[in-house]
Amino acid sequence: MRPTTFVADSRLSEGPTENFTNLAINPFKLAAMLQPVVTVASAGPAQPADVADDAVAAAAGEMLGEAVQAVSQPTGTSLLIANDRSYTAQVAVNGTLIGDLGPYTDGAIYNLKAGKYDVRLSHTTGYSYTTQVSTTVVERPIVPGGAGAVVVLPNRGNPAKAKAE
Repeated sequence: MRPTTFVADSRLSEGPTENFTNLAINPFKLAAMLQPVVTVASAGPAQPADVADDAVAAAAGEMLGEAVQAVSQPTGTSLLIANDRSYTAQVAVNGTLIGDLGPYTDGAIYNLKAGKYDVRLSHTTGYSYTTQVSTTVVERPIVPGGAGAVVVLPNRGNPAKAKAE
């Protein structure tokens, strides 16, 4: 699913895990190993989204020319993980070490059970934090540079279309 609008970095993983380096585990075994800490059934009724989050999402959607809707229930089977720092992060999901994400890189783990997962990012500076990330539906290639890179890439990170002759 990697976009073809730039030279691909052969060090980045492909397949069930995308855009990671130094994988610590067989990516084809992840779907069987990882279970959501909150499943869709136990997530309860949809909660109102934070108004500030809605405003940010709407502004980002307007910049990309897309409609953005708040989603409070986990959907899909893809876990998108963003390293929004300027240094590499070691990523663990539910305590299982996955690998490294480079600076300002979005990574993905595909084919998981829908739900919420605990994601820990440990940066090379020593700063670590854990956040809960919901699975989602991925409809287009993810761009290693994240949403900031999508805005400046031709075709917004999607594969270039062949010119008709």
